[in-house]
Amino acid sequence: MVFGALALGMVGCANDLYVPCQLDPASTSREQQECASQEGVTCSVSNFSQCDTRVCARYEGSDAFCTQACATDADCGEGRCEDFNIIQPGTSRYCVAPSAL
Repeated sequence: MVFGALALGMVGCANDLYVPCQLDPASTSREQQECASQEGVTCSVSNFSQCDTRVCARYEGSDAFCTQACATDADCGEGRCEDFNIIQPGTSRYCVAPSAL
């Protein structure tokens, strides 16, 4: 019984960092529409249900990938921690997939 509870708890801890995600330009979310339809942008969509990390992003027009907030490169495994807000640097930082760098 305890083993089953532990196994179920582990399923919720899955990490899909850098797994591709699909942004929909026809979404009801304006944030997702803009991120999906603009060329060459760096953007992120929060509360994104496709990602266990809850964030889907594009970096400088890359294909979309699941990501997470970060403070330093050490938070990102093989990726890099980059600014996503050029107006207020340091206020919105996410891990960027190695394939997007």
